[in-house]
Amino acid sequence: MNNYIVFKNISKKYKETEALKNISFAIKKGEIVSVLGPSGSGKSTLLELICGFEKPDSGEIIIDGENIEGKEPRDRNISMIFQNYALMPHLNVYENISFGMKIRKEKKKDIKEKTLWAAKILQLEDVLYKKPKELSGGQRQRVAIGRGIVRNPKLFLMDEPLSNLDYKLRMETCSEIVNLNREIKGTTLYVTHDQEEAILISDRLVILNKGAIMQIGTGKEIYDRPKNKFVAEFIGKTKMNFLDIKKESDKFFLEEIGTIETDKFSYIKDGNYILGIRSEDIELKNDSSIKGNVVGSVYLGGEYITEIELKNKILKVKTNKDLSYKLGGTVGISFNLDKINIFDQNTNENLRRD
Repeated sequence: MNNYIVFKNISKKYKETEALKNISFAIKKGEIVSVLGPSGSGKSTLLELICGFEKPDSGEIIIDGENIEGKEPRDRNISMIFQNYALMPHLNVYENISFGMKIRKEKKKDIKEKTLWAAKILQLEDVLYKKPKELSGGQRQRVAIGRGIVRNPKLFLMDEPLSNLDYKLRMETCSEIVNLNREIKGTTLYVTHDQEEAILISDRLVILNKGAIMQIGTGKEIYDRPKNKFVAEFIGKTKMNFLDIKKESDKFFLEEIGTIETDKFSYIKDGNYILGIRSEDIELKNDSSIKGNVVGSVYLGGEYITEIELKNKILKVKTNKDLSYKLGGTVGISFNLDKINIFDQNTNENLRRD
């Protein structure tokens, strides 16, 4: 499948701040790609560039084979959907969806046909003649999406579109957006700070930090094999656990804690590193040589996060059993060696190859 949207060597600077640093990535036709990152990572700048509200200092943005530099925002054929819906309160659902087509003076027959089509696939047929104030948050968001899809845009640009919805409705709407994108064969760039939302909705993620791309991949690829320590800390409900280690031959020494023996990292030279492991990849086993003290346990609905103290380091361990009765007790810890990551202390790069 060919690249449909291409960002090529894009840079943008505001005074002394580098908002975007030579970023490049592509979106294939029919994909949903999410841009995810903390505040100040460059997400908003990327939106402004593709919409045409700002110009890049260098680089190109290509949509369907055409460089869009110099094109006015209205001529870029991009449908923008934002968190505030931007619906007209005095118009009903039908009128809101069809408003843009009327402004563009499309034929009445086409307007009606497209509006009813959008209402059908967005399940808005029963509320077509209601005003926005009579709708739920989810329905209002679907109206905003409907107004966008009747344009048949080359790209859907969604900026935090679900942030005003409660958790349950956000998850439901995520599924609706995925199904809709598949049905209309759309191409979507989805911008959010919510990683769970991004992972659920996207074919691939682009992780940004301080204007630079940290990693591009599927949610599973990024979660299982983060490219660097920033991504490892940023992705996941529970932060990855980190321990200082020293490698000698096929042994990793955890200072005053214990030893891990494995030949999986024979390609890494001896020295000091950082071991990273997810909370679900640690098992509590009394026969392990690595011991720690249980200092806390939190129930998260179906699972527990148990806190284990190892020489002033706190490890978070995900279990499906209540271990609160062992508070203050000693427990053994075993790491899943297929899941550990080794990070360079200086560059923070993940050295794991597989």
